[in-house]
Amino acid sequence: VTFGVNPVVRIPAASTVKVPVVLYASRLAQQGKLDLNERMKYVADRDWRGGAGSMQYTAKDGDTFALRELMEKAIRESDNVAWKMLERRLGKQNIAQFMTSLGGKVVYPYGENVSTPEDLATYMQAALNFAKESKYGEKLMYDLSHTIWNTGLNRFIEEVQIAHKEGDITGVADDVGVVYADHPYILSIMSQGH
Repeated sequence: VTFGVNPVVRIPAASTVKVPVVLYASRLAQQGKLDLNERMKYVADRDWRGGAGSMQYTAKDGDTFALRELMEKAIRESDNVAWKMLERRLGKQNIAQFMTSLGGKVVYPYGENVSTPEDLATYMQAALNFAKESKYGEKLMYDLSHTIWNTGLNRFIEEVQIAHKEGDITGVADDVGVVYADHPYILSIMSQGH
């Protein structure tokens, strides 16, 4: 059963896009097509991004990072450097095709990081389903449950676990997650203009 208010409104996805990116890497690892111990070299001119995450301050040109470390940082810290390095390794077009294969309908329109509440819920459902069949999926849900960002879905809810991914940029506040109540459910909220 689903219920939505403006479920197909297009809003900047901000960091919520990191869920399908890390889910894609996790699926490839499960299939034996990606070694998460593979190391990537950080190149500041290409990979540096401001905003969330510690790597913008700590990574130095030539440093290498294991894919599993980038995946964890992208989810737990919402690290933008880690996200961009993963996007470079996996290929934005491949990520987009994966998102579409999950049922995403608004996938990088005109190359922009825009989505809908419905699509974000679709990606979170895919992550939840994957966690039931794979240790890689379990790790993703664990990281989503242990993020340093707690101003969205779990801001006022402490009674139950919430696995979620926030996305905040100027004027935009998004969050999508699984609320592990007696009957777990997915909640996807995107807001703009505040």
